[in-house]
Amino acid sequence: MKRILFLALAVLAAAVFAADPAAELRNPAGRPLIAAHRGCWRLAPENSLSAIRAAIERGVDIVEIDVRPTKDGELVLMHDDSVDRTTDGKGKLRTLTAAQVAKLRLKQGQGGPNAPLADEGVPTLREVFELGRGKIVFNLDKAWPVRDKAMKLARECGVTGQILMKGSASPAAVKEWLAAQPAPVLYMPILGRDTVGELDELLRDNPSIPAVELCWTEDGEVYTPEVTGKIRASGRRIWVNTLGENLCGARGDVVSLRNPAEGWGYLLETGGSIFQTDRPAELGEYLGRKGLR
Repeated sequence: MKRILFLALAVLAAAVFAADPAAELRNPAGRPLIAAHRGCWRLAPENSLSAIRAAIERGVDIVEIDVRPTKDGELVLMHDDSVDRTTDGKGKLRTLTAAQVAKLRLKQGQGGPNAPLADEGVPTLREVFELGRGKIVFNLDKAWPVRDKAMKLARECGVTGQILMKGSASPAAVKEWLAAQPAPVLYMPILGRDTVGELDELLRDNPSIPAVELCWTEDGEVYTPEVTGKIRASGRRIWVNTLGENLCGARGDVVSLRNPAEGWGYLLETGGSIFQTDRPAELGEYLGRKGLR
């Protein structure tokens, strides 16, 4: 009887999380979550519809995307302030109209001068929301300057509950903005060496914060038992950036592919529960071997 009840509850929980992609995000005791940095860019152009589709198809929990406006205010996905690296165009995004951007072709992967062109263009934020509605959490990076417009679009597309806005705004600015929203919005502060002192105020004043992103380059800097303990005790998750070489004390993807225990494993043991990664497939396999996927 107990086994039947357990299985029924498991099925119910799975249905809830399927219907609400952000449910696990709001559950601090839940399984570790994978955030694909700019989508699965090893399979498609970064910040593209196909990179986001690949993340959804592979069961990734969160897709991190970069949001910027064109000259005439259309919100599109673009990490850099120029289109040079990732498209066949030239110039600052803010000098190009939406119509001009729509004619550009994306480059494969992370782009660059020698990257081949892909058969797709720069997606609008509306297209991204429509693609991922009900399927994945959208972590909006670089979107704080256009936060109101992004959230208005999210409401129009019916994805407000899937949005995780993030930024480095002051605690007062965050509190004011969250209080002004017509519907609850999830926000994640980004804290580093110079801003970690704002942690207590952010956690105290903003119940809409489900997680805190910590950025550090050396062990003992920011990512300390005192800081991680406060975050976990408050019922929030800890977001770590395992992409690149040095965003989490040199314990990221590069180290983890050689020795997972030294990288991903260490971060798991010390409180990390959301991993922004350039290696979502390999991280998923690692978590699966540990029974966490």
